[in-house]
Amino acid sequence: MRQLILATVLTLVASTAYGQWGDFKVRFVYGGAAPKAVPAKITKDLTICGKHKLIDESLIVNAENKGILNVVAFLKTTEAPPIHPSYEKLKSEPVAFDNSKCRFEPHIATVWTARKLLLGNKDSVGHNAKFNTISNEGINPLIPAGAMLPVEFAEEERLPAEVSCSIHPWMRGYIVVRNHPYSAVSNADGEIEMKNLPEGKWLIQLWQEKSGYVREGTIDGKDFAYRAGRVEVEITDGEVTDLGTLTLPPALFED
Repeated sequence: MRQLILATVLTLVASTAYGQWGDFKVRFVYGGAAPKAVPAKITKDLTICGKHKLIDESLIVNAENKGILNVVAFLKTTEAPPIHPSYEKLKSEPVAFDNSKCRFEPHIATVWTARKLLLGNKDSVGHNAKFNTISNEGINPLIPAGAMLPVEFAEEERLPAEVSCSIHPWMRGYIVVRNHPYSAVSNADGEIEMKNLPEGKWLIQLWQEKSGYVREGTIDGKDFAYRAGRVEVEITDGEVTDLGTLTLPPALFED
C-alpha cells in the first residue's frame, strides 16, 4: 500500500509540477554490407593488452541485422529542460567509466551534470585518461591499476568529448555531458530509447564518432537531411515518439 501511495504521489508531482511525459525511440542501420571489424594496433604492454583482440571502435556494425552501435542522441536545449522525478535517484549513483581490457568501458558514457563520473582502472597496468573537454577544464589524471577517481563536470559539452590514453594510443572513448539526463547511446542492434521526456517540441541531436553529425540517409525508404544532425520531434504525453529506422549510407562514414 505504501508503495502504491508513493507511486501515486510521484505521478501527481510529474503531472502538476513538471507537466506531461512521453518516450522517444529510433534505430540506426548501415546501408550497405556490414564492414568487418578492424583490429586495433597494439603498440605497448603487448603481453597484457595484446590478448584482448581489440578492435577499432569508431564504427561497429552488427553483421546479423546491420544495426550501428554507439550512435549518440540527446536533447539539444539552451537551458535545462524539466526533469522527470524518476531520474532523481540517479543523482546519487555515479556513472562508471572504466579502463578495462585496455579500452574504455563503456566506449561512450552519458553524464548528467548532476551526477559524478567514476573513472576506474580494472587492468593490471596503469592508464591515464585525457578528457578533451571544451566547456569544462580538461584533466589528464594517471589511474594506477585498481584505482578509482571521481570526476565532476559543472558545464555541459556541446558535443561528445574525446577521452584518450597517451600511454596506450589506440585507446579512445567519449563522454556526453549534458545538463539533463536525456542522452542515450545505441545498442548492438542500433536501437535507442529515451524515457520520460517532457511533452512538447524538442530538438534531438544525432552524432556518431566516425561520421560526426548524422546528416542524411533514409527513414523507412524516404530520404532525410538533418541540418547539423538535428531533428525536431514532438513528444506527446503517454505516447512513444518513434522516429523510425534510419538507414545511413556508407559514404557518411568515409574519411
